[in-house]
Amino acid sequence: MLEENENVQYKVIRFCASVINYGGRVTDDKDERFIRTFVCRFLNPEMMQEGTYYFDETKKYPCPPIGVQEDYKEFIMNYYDNVTPELQGLHPNSDIITNQNKSDALLVSILSVQPRAVNLKQGKSQEDI
Repeated sequence: MLEENENVQYKVIRFCASVINYGGRVTDDKDERFIRTFVCRFLNPEMMQEGTYYFDETKKYPCPPIGVQEDYKEFIMNYYDNVTPELQGLHPNSDIITNQNKSDALLVSILSVQPRAVNLKQGKSQEDI
C-alpha cells in the first residue's frame, strides 16, 4: 500500500492499526475511542518532518530520525528506558498514583506472609508447623 501510492494514506494506516488490528478484542466503546486517539497521536504526517515532531508537550521524546528498521530498534532500545506518563498523554502526577498502588500491593503481600498471633495453649504455632 505504501509503495503503490504517491502519498502516505495516514487515514488508512490508522484504521488498520486501531480498528482492524484490535477489532474484536476491544469491546468497550471508550477503549476503542482511546485506541483511535492514541494511534492518531502517533501516526500523522507531522512525524515525517525530521527533527520537529515530539510525542509529548515537554519535548522530551522526539520522533526518531528516518532510517531502516535496525535504526529504529536501536533508537528505542537506547532512548526509552524509563518512559514517563507524558509520553502516553497522561498527567505527570499519574506516575505517583502508579507507584503508590505498587507500594500498597507490596505491603499487602508482605503482611500476608507474616505469622499470625497464636494461642500457644491450643497447639503448635505456625513457626513450629
